[in-house]
Amino acid sequence: MNFIAAIEGLRRHPLRSALSVLGMVIGVASLVATLAIGEGARRSATQGIRELGANLIFIRPGKARMGYAWLGNVKTLKTTDAEALREISGVTAAVPEVFARTQVKYLNQNTDSRVFGVTPAYLDILRYRLSDGAGFTEADVRAARRVALLGSKTAESLFRMENPVGKFIKVKGKNFRVVGVLAERGARAGLMEADDRVIIPVTSYQKRLFGGELVRSLLVQVDDALHLDQTIAVITKQLRRRHRLRPSEEDDFHIALQTEVLQTMSMVSRTFSLLLGSVSGITLLVGGVGIMNIMLVSVSERTGEIGLRRAVGATQADIRRQFLSESVAVSLTGAVLGLLLGVGAGYGMASMAGWTAIFSTPAFMIPLFFSVGIGVVFGLYPALKASRLDPAEALRHG
Repeated sequence: MNFIAAIEGLRRHPLRSALSVLGMVIGVASLVATLAIGEGARRSATQGIRELGANLIFIRPGKARMGYAWLGNVKTLKTTDAEALREISGVTAAVPEVFARTQVKYLNQNTDSRVFGVTPAYLDILRYRLSDGAGFTEADVRAARRVALLGSKTAESLFRMENPVGKFIKVKGKNFRVVGVLAERGARAGLMEADDRVIIPVTSYQKRLFGGELVRSLLVQVDDALHLDQTIAVITKQLRRRHRLRPSEEDDFHIALQTEVLQTMSMVSRTFSLLLGSVSGITLLVGGVGIMNIMLVSVSERTGEIGLRRAVGATQADIRRQFLSESVAVSLTGAVLGLLLGVGAGYGMASMAGWTAIFSTPAFMIPLFFSVGIGVVFGLYPALKASRLDPAEALRHG
């Protein structure tokens, strides 16, 4: 009975009710979309990293690390380090990697893309496939030839429907001949902008474009993941020897395994989901404050109605339940509309960004429970105020 009376009370004031609902709609929609996109990003990244296999090692320069943030400005790794690691028993490939974002042009088309300097084994290690053309060779690396592979997104941005193979692009004003196009990796790749990149020989990167001999990281593939610890020990010894570190000195490099990368990705994903979820939660709280303000106005305007109900036998508990029911009805209505809007917004934003949105049961249940709680908490004070009105005073002022 109280819920029916609450719905009737809301129906008599449609504009006020709509304004109360609006804050909840926005808050729930943003929370649902955030949870779905965050879960999709986490699964995409972890799945892509797992696909690379457990026998991949990442070596980065520097010796200081806090959480998933690299500290300091230590630069110690060189291309020659990768060449030395290839000689270690158990290492099947060692690839130096260096990259920078720069403008890439073809005729009157241009795009801002990441340019990677690597060796041919990079494609095999990260399991890239070619959709057209061929990869560059070790001879191209030795001669620092200006040849390039394009990611599918970069190729589409520059060439539209034209076949890029054999054409020349400009990277920092230098001509590079396109020898191949990479097959699309998509959101499942687990790699940073996997389809928006230009891959060139590391020597071309260093000698023709950016200079220097230092690299950002080394990607090392071992033949047997079961003996990973032994291989890492040999790699560590080799790098310490090459970097002339004394026994008392710490390593000036860091070796990360796939499990550590997965943990880092999960940590980053959880952090961003928590951050965005907190913003959505604040929006919900603001919506709750709006509900409380509207309900207080409603109590003031319906003083006579409250007095009349008390006069014909309604108890304080009846009045409390009526106004609490109105508050919960407003928050639940906003939650349902917000869920629908959140699903659409989640799919829309994920589609535009090239991500995946995954709507799990918690993505729906958490906002619903949150909304009911907000309806009760922020509706409690107006309900108590309404129930404590003196019937005679309420009828006189009504």
